[in-house]
Amino acid sequence: MSGRSKWMAGLLLILLLIFAGVGCGKGNHTGNVKKETETAIAEATQEKETEASATEEPETKEQETEEHETEAQETENVLSEDEIRPEVKEALDSYEEMMNEYCDFMEKYSESDDVASMMGEYLEMMKVYADASEKLDQIDDKELTDAELMYYLEVTNRVEKRLLEASAG
Repeated sequence: MSGRSKWMAGLLLILLLIFAGVGCGKGNHTGNVKKETETAIAEATQEKETEASATEEPETKEQETEEHETEAQETENVLSEDEIRPEVKEALDSYEEMMNEYCDFMEKYSESDDVASMMGEYLEMMKVYADASEKLDQIDDKELTDAELMYYLEVTNRVEKRLLEASAG
């Protein structure tokens, strides 16, 4: 098998693994990101309009207190759209690091005359890949902030660029 054929086989393998649902969360992200973002914006806009149009005063002081407590709890749980949670950043960074190591391995593999000797290294890399994938799967993609979504797109673009460079090399 020629070096280029090995590369193509390796690239196809990793792309198959990526598109088999190993990405961030459990959904189809590339096709649904724009739709999910638009839906979230529409829902948030609708909620704000509903709140603004509600003109009823609380009937009792007890009801008013309950509403304020609920609002305070919701405010504490809401992330700013420009924040990236540490667990999201770590999962994406781990994924990118693993993919860079994979590209390095594939470059080494394509130049090797003894690919059988590389099997142990490949199996170890697949363990790291499984760990990175598990971290990504633990992230609920429906709860990503705008900043997290942008970072996710930046990381996946860098990974795809690296895969293309490695396969062309």
